[in-house]
Amino acid sequence: MGLWMANGFIPSRGALDLHDMGCEIFSQLTWRSFFQEIKEDVDGTVTCKMHDLLHDLATSIMGQECCVIEANEGSQIPKTARHLFVYNSSRSTNVMDYTTFQPLQSLILHGHAVNVSNLSRYISKQKYLKVLDFGFNFSNIAFKSSKHLRYLCLHSLRVKTLPESTSSLHNLQTLNLRHCCNLQMLPKGTKNLKNLRYLDIRNCHELTSMPVALGQLSFLRKLSMFIVGKEDGCGIDELKGLALEGELSIKGLHNVKSSMEARNANLIKKHNLRSLSLSWRLSSNKSSHHQNDEEILSALQPHSNLKKLRIIDYQGLMFPYWMMDLLLPNLVEISLGYCERCHQLPPLGKLRFLKVLNICRISALKYIDDTFYGDMESSFPSLEVLSIREALCLEEWTTVNGREHFPLLSSLTVDCCPKLVKLPMIQSLKQLQIGETNVTLLTPLIMSATVLTSLQISGFNELPDGLLQNQKQLVSFCCLKSSSDMLDNLSCLKQLYIQDCSIESLPAGLQNLSSLKTLSLNCCDSLVSLPVNGLQGLSSLSSLRIQNCKTLASLSEGVGYLTSLQDLLINGCPELTSLPRSIQHLSSLRYLQIRCCRGLISLPDEMQHLTLLSLLEISYCSNLMSLPQGVRNLNALETLRIRGCPHLKRRCEKVRGEDWPNIAHIPFIDIS
Repeated sequence: MGLWMANGFIPSRGALDLHDMGCEIFSQLTWRSFFQEIKEDVDGTVTCKMHDLLHDLATSIMGQECCVIEANEGSQIPKTARHLFVYNSSRSTNVMDYTTFQPLQSLILHGHAVNVSNLSRYISKQKYLKVLDFGFNFSNIAFKSSKHLRYLCLHSLRVKTLPESTSSLHNLQTLNLRHCCNLQMLPKGTKNLKNLRYLDIRNCHELTSMPVALGQLSFLRKLSMFIVGKEDGCGIDELKGLALEGELSIKGLHNVKSSMEARNANLIKKHNLRSLSLSWRLSSNKSSHHQNDEEILSALQPHSNLKKLRIIDYQGLMFPYWMMDLLLPNLVEISLGYCERCHQLPPLGKLRFLKVLNICRISALKYIDDTFYGDMESSFPSLEVLSIREALCLEEWTTVNGREHFPLLSSLTVDCCPKLVKLPMIQSLKQLQIGETNVTLLTPLIMSATVLTSLQISGFNELPDGLLQNQKQLVSFCCLKSSSDMLDNLSCLKQLYIQDCSIESLPAGLQNLSSLKTLSLNCCDSLVSLPVNGLQGLSSLSSLRIQNCKTLASLSEGVGYLTSLQDLLINGCPELTSLPRSIQHLSSLRYLQIRCCRGLISLPDEMQHLTLLSLLEISYCSNLMSLPQGVRNLNALETLRIRGCPHLKRRCEKVRGEDWPNIAHIPFIDIS
């Protein structure tokens, strides 16, 4: 929508705002099947697809004006091009001279960084540029001459502030800073962007304040985050006159002085808001007690159209009346976190459309009883995902006899609830994650879940015998304890994750898992070697990931049995000195990644038989002296990536390095 507006594709019509007119046009095009597979998530974000034939038609009509190129020195841009998309796959920053570009209306740059000073000179001369989208260090770019700019999308992890000249872009309609994770401040003059419709600052977690007087941006329709400040012009009442829609996160509610001030935000009138997050703290490292939380939250009642609600660090004793009386009947997703003084949950079982419920760190909660379910014959009729974490005082979770509960619940997480001794048995579960609770809960819960396909168990010193004897449909299993009898009869298992485990060898039952496709070993600090014969039965294994196994010294020749293996990752295994010669039998291997193995000193020349290998990555293996000569025979190898390996960097230096003749045929080489 922002690009449509920027390029003048949305005509004005009377008093109708361009955003509303754009929505009307989108609906008409959808009705005419121009757009298909329309999906709207709970945040109000809409995605769609365009039919192939219509895309080809649009391309043929606009082909002379719209140009998509790969950035390299030989790239040619048609003189008729007015909208240019450039993708830079090279780490070289000087592959294109942007100063030679003809005047453009749209410039979108994605991929690796470019020469910013080069780009800065180009932008400073572009008087008619309407769309600019790039992801590099832009702190030195001045936008003073870009008076026609209407759409600006910037994404850089390094930048902490925007140029103050950004606030002089009086025609700007869209400012997208979604991926500027380290951005600490918006321009002080942001209030001067009178035509701004969309301000996207999602994921800008380092922002701690807002510019003054954002309430003056009367056309603003999307503001993803607002941080309440103490200064004049930074209060929550700045939201009062804004017709916001979609997603809104309000942080810093501890700065709201009274319920009257909170009511002035006028949330109840914002009928197009779909997702609302209310947070009293700015970061997960800060928590405090707030005296008037109950009054403030009561005054922040949203419109009944809301679909997603998130409340963080609320320190009232009770949830507000609009939650207890269910005045938000259309909620689909609820998250309640760090509401540590609340001792009772609202009757959420009455919410007919609720699909996802996350409860975390409600420390005063002791019982989940009939008030949680409400008085309906079937409670939580649509709930699919339920997570209860860090309920440190929770003792009992009961149900009401004679009523149906959680008929559609497929995913349940119960974690770090040490006092919990009773919970309901739910037969419909397909995914179960349970940890750091009473071990007596395991057997009845798992035995009653007869259609379980994914199970993750953690934080138990001992596991009951025969725990998985009825779980023949289990597809994914993650456990801290592993023994051969637990893996018996799991003929359908496709994913096995073993982590934080003290095993010295892999369980014997592993060789019976003929359907297993993914095996992940993480933080198995006592594991010295993989078994020589224990891998024989893994005929379907396509992915093997071994990470942070501090004593692993050998993969063993047994890996040669893994003839279906396509992806092998070895990360953080400092005792590993080489790979076994039997690696030559991995005839299906496409991706080999070795990272942070400081003991690795050589690779076997038998690697030359990996005829399908397309990616080889070696990172931070400081003692690896050279690549095997057989690398020159890997004709399918498309990408070689080497980082933090000083010996390899020297030997693989272009033209002059000793290993250069062995790798010169590889299309993409990245060494740093």
